[in-house]
Amino acid sequence: MQRYRAEHKLQIQQYNLAHKLQKQQYSQANKEKIREQRKQHYHLNKERIRAQQKQYELENKDKVEERKKQYRITHKDQIKQQRKKYDLVRGLLKRYNITLEQRNQMLADQKGVCAICGNPFGNTSPCVDHCHITGKVRGLLHPKCNIGLGYFDDDLIRLNQAANYLLKHVQK
Repeated sequence: MQRYRAEHKLQIQQYNLAHKLQKQQYSQANKEKIREQRKQHYHLNKERIRAQQKQYELENKDKVEERKKQYRITHKDQIKQQRKKYDLVRGLLKRYNITLEQRNQMLADQKGVCAICGNPFGNTSPCVDHCHITGKVRGLLHPKCNIGLGYFDDDLIRLNQAANYLLKHVQK
């Protein structure tokens, strides 16, 4: 067998190369079919595949940790964006009981501007303004506008007094 391989090395390499090319062409032409077959195979063998994965992870902890570490390094920005979006979605639901879609609809309804100052948000992430007594969401604000309301404890009298104070001391 070794002698045969030695004598026909070039032919075997050409065959392997042609076979590899043929597999690549088939894969390109049948991507969806192959994806569906893999899904079906996974679905039918889910428990066995998961058990094999766990076994591999137990036997190769160092390799797995190194691979995870490398992934986190090479995909740092992508992970950061996903975490930011996840935190936003989770925070919206937890704090204000609204979805990301509802928040985006509010942003569209406000035409992308702050409900108080009317300036566009640009790169600034809008704050969800809500009533601290009822919990009802009122609108989206710039962080400074939101903090300003917070300092006045949503007290209309104090806000009006502050506005009158500013009007009284306007530079002429």
